[in-house]
Amino acid sequence: MPISLVGSTTQDPTAAVTTLSSGMPPGVAAGDLVAFAILTNTTTIPAAPSGYTLITSVGNSTIGLGVWYKFAASSSEPAPSTTQTAFRATSATLVYRGVDSTTPIDVAAGTSTLGTTAVAVPARTPLTAGAWDIAIGSMLTTAANTTTWSSTNLVLDQPSISNVAGSNNPAFVVGHFAWTSGAFTPNITKSATSTRTIGTHFVLRAAADASVPRNTFVSTTTLARSATR
Repeated sequence: MPISLVGSTTQDPTAAVTTLSSGMPPGVAAGDLVAFAILTNTTTIPAAPSGYTLITSVGNSTIGLGVWYKFAASSSEPAPSTTQTAFRATSATLVYRGVDSTTPIDVAAGTSTLGTTAVAVPARTPLTAGAWDIAIGSMLTTAANTTTWSSTNLVLDQPSISNVAGSNNPAFVVGHFAWTSGAFTPNITKSATSTRTIGTHFVLRAAADASVPRNTFVSTTTLARSATR
């Protein structure tokens, strides 16, 4: 089964949010991978939501980004949620189908160095066919505005976020790329000016085809003979 995006939801930032939860997209089913991402204007990363496993966490000079995942147990999987001291923050929940349940992370996350203007996202080289590159671009804006995100090589899965009044408002976007070969460097640009930027990039592994186990060779001769029977 190829990887697909079931849906995504976002939580708009507020001036002093203590509970981070963006709900659960409709259509979730047992076995789907649920990813939960948060961005704050502090270096302190909140605790992981109950039952979730860390993908990446980075806090640097007034900006903090955390991403976790878990596999949904059923169609009534509750939305991920965590708490923090009152800071400006935002969150997003994304649900992916067709991710390998044994080794969901094909390549571990890489995180860019802290920036101020451009959003840099590091390159990753997936290992298995059907993998999806997942990239996150994030920033703190200089004033209240609505950020428009764009990319030349990603499908952007999570919409732009309108920021509250004041400076250092968190905003981020999540996008994917269906990998084919070689190293991949995501491109993410933004319309708003910023005081801090940071990006991260990890790779999801596709679930193996149940009819042909991963790393099993099936010769073309065998397939041809089967077709003539």
